[in-house]
Amino acid sequence: MFRDETNLAADPGLWSSIEQALASSRFFILLASPDAAASKWVDKEVGWWRSHKPLANLLVVLTDGGLVWDDVAGDVDWNRTTALPTAVKGGFREEPHYIDLRWARTAEHLSLTDPRFRGCVADLAVPLHGQSKDALFGEDVRQHRRTVRLAGSAIAALTVLTLLAADLAVIARSNQLTAETRGRLATSRYLASQADAASASQPDLSMLLSMAALQTDDTLEAQRSLLGQAGQRKGLIRLLGGHASGVSGVVFNPSGSTMASVGNDGTTMLWDTTKSYASLGRLDGRGTTTGAAFSPDGRTLAVAGQQSAVLWDVASKTPNRSLPGHKGLVQGLAFSPDGRLLASGGWDGRVIVWDLHGDGHPRILTDQPGPVLSVAFSPDGTTLAWGGADKKVSRWDLASGRPLPSLSGHQGPVLSVAFSPDGTRLASGGGDGSVLVWDALQPARPGTLTKGDLAWVTSVAFSPDGETLASARNDHTIILWDVKSGFPRRPPLTSHTDMVASVAFSPDGSRLASGGGDGLVLIWDARGSDLLRGHSDLVQTVAFSRDGRTLASGGMDGRVIVWDAAERRPVRSGTAQGPVRVVAFSPDGKTLASASSRGVQLWDVSDPATPSALPGTESGGSVLAFSPDGRRLAVASANTVTLWDLAPTPPQPERSRRHTTTVNSLAFSPDGKTVASADSDGNLAVWEVDDPTNGTAWKAPGPVETVAFSPDGRTLASGGLDKNVTLWDVARHTATATLTGHTAQVQGLAFSPDGTTLASAGFDRTIILWDVGSKTRLATWGGQIDQVGGVAFSPDGGTLASGGNRGAVILWDVGLGAIQHHLCGIVSRDLTDAERATYHLENERRHLCP
Repeated sequence: MFRDETNLAADPGLWSSIEQALASSRFFILLASPDAAASKWVDKEVGWWRSHKPLANLLVVLTDGGLVWDDVAGDVDWNRTTALPTAVKGGFREEPHYIDLRWARTAEHLSLTDPRFRGCVADLAVPLHGQSKDALFGEDVRQHRRTVRLAGSAIAALTVLTLLAADLAVIARSNQLTAETRGRLATSRYLASQADAASASQPDLSMLLSMAALQTDDTLEAQRSLLGQAGQRKGLIRLLGGHASGVSGVVFNPSGSTMASVGNDGTTMLWDTTKSYASLGRLDGRGTTTGAAFSPDGRTLAVAGQQSAVLWDVASKTPNRSLPGHKGLVQGLAFSPDGRLLASGGWDGRVIVWDLHGDGHPRILTDQPGPVLSVAFSPDGTTLAWGGADKKVSRWDLASGRPLPSLSGHQGPVLSVAFSPDGTRLASGGGDGSVLVWDALQPARPGTLTKGDLAWVTSVAFSPDGETLASARNDHTIILWDVKSGFPRRPPLTSHTDMVASVAFSPDGSRLASGGGDGLVLIWDARGSDLLRGHSDLVQTVAFSRDGRTLASGGMDGRVIVWDAAERRPVRSGTAQGPVRVVAFSPDGKTLASASSRGVQLWDVSDPATPSALPGTESGGSVLAFSPDGRRLAVASANTVTLWDLAPTPPQPERSRRHTTTVNSLAFSPDGKTVASADSDGNLAVWEVDDPTNGTAWKAPGPVETVAFSPDGRTLASGGLDKNVTLWDVARHTATATLTGHTAQVQGLAFSPDGTTLASAGFDRTIILWDVGSKTRLATWGGQIDQVGGVAFSPDGGTLASGGNRGAVILWDVGLGAIQHHLCGIVSRDLTDAERATYHLENERRHLCP
């Protein structure tokens, strides 16, 4: 293997040394990036390798920039590829498989404890060792067994020596327990590492191993693995296997009772989607299959294949008819709403319409130079639209038999088109990474949901109500768009481990099916029961009532919403005087306080329509906090913190403390005797409620945006513009730890009720969970739609609420039991006997998923 930093010794002849090193290497690992592409030395090295060695042994690791393949040209798209040297131009016979490490930006990312990085290392190790992933992981297993045997031998030897010097029975029992404890610890950590390693290749096994790790012992590694699964599987309902290769298409029948998934290996699977998602059978075709469409009556399934479409009888699972007419692969299929016509598009550039009730002869609408990749009928059946390599959305008036003006807007091939259910909109997704939505009646200019980027949009689909558009991407993600606002409805769906080829909504709109190059069919919660929608702008603050039954949120839109936390629905709402920065419940849950730049308002939770202003705060009350007994309210306006006595009517100010600059955050200690306040100069102060002049102050590394006391009051956490979370010893006024992980301002902090976990939210679109005891990271939940505002734990510690995300509040399961229940629902199986044997669990017969 050639790596220029380690293979080259000091030598006056640089190029001759490079040539010698290259000649003695069997593999060349190219860290591809714009810098590498611009380097004359890299270009020269790659050119030498291409001339003297197999290009298949050039392993590409993408660290920055773009790498885009052009299927039509059969080469890298050099207009959009920025990471490869020109020496490889024309050298690849097919799209190169590369390891994508563009997401890795921190030391934590570049660690084998990160499941994504470990998966990338495994992908790279496969060709180097000439073994499969399973074989490599098997070597891990053998090494683990060897370690266990050696550990057992050592323990046995120590036991014999100890028995000579102490009471035999007591010490034997003591050592047995010690060995068992150490064995459980080692096994739990081992299973967690194997779960992370299998995350990319075998997600169902990965989830089961995470649960087995926690069941074996409650180690930090097991917690990290399980919490990582919770973030990665957010919104996922079920994982379906059954395909030996990539899945190219998914489609529901009109009633929603059956789903078909089409594999690149020529097989089509039918699934019962009413309850169990059980397999209803397999349709075995020949050659590559690329997509499918159900007839409007659900009795017929059309499957696209090589040069033809095949019509299958769904009930008998037998082919009825073959429709030849294409000269190459058929890429798109669509039935007309009345079921009379079937349209197909192909790589031969043809669009063919078949009259299934007529003479059966194909009608060729176009025979364009480049491939046609997707076709769609309008809901009224009058228009056929298609997209292809010509970068246009073409349309055909079926009544007149004439083409309509084509629609231009994409900078790359149009990979997918879809009409909204009411026919007023036409969406298209392109190889340039953009999603466009056209007014189908007056398509002068499209609305743009997303501009071009490095990820191809391979499939688009409207929800039955037309309000949501799903877009599948080749970066393994799915995005659900709010069609009216043009913003994503939720964070990207991320459980696929390869490109997502197809998406389809169930007829009732409750589920979204996706199929990808990883051979998986995934079912998602399309309605987003874990999202609370009601704000029209950034949600800056969230708070649970003390009994956990109610959740409040405040946003930049000036709205304050009270939610039923169990039923996840809004029960009351009101309008504040300005953008809301903080909301807080009184301890008895009867009053909700909100702070904005225009003052503090007190809301009667049972009737929030007419809030009362806290007198004297009209000039501004940016942040606030209730005392634990509910008798006082601390309010910060500009640089002054005022304590208000809430007993009299109206409330009266008691005393105050000043900072030199604007106070950004407040928190009462759990015993209610002190207040912590922090300002934009990085000044932290902890002072007495009875005498605000009596307290201590210290300096944070930068401007502080948020503070939080631990439940025992001994630790204060702060976060701000320095991108870090700092833990302070309140008694000693010293920093005990700096937690690094965010790449932008830390905006929210919350301790779990038991004090073992700290959640931090940042403008880098991530939430990080920290183990307070070890001061290490437990999980990073990334990929948020927007910067994250506030975070809050439910009183039972089982749920974390986060604000932000374009007007949505997201609820996260953080209770390990709830996470396991969710994962069991996804995998819908237990470990097999063979899997138990592989991972040394032969004697462990407890069910992971009862």
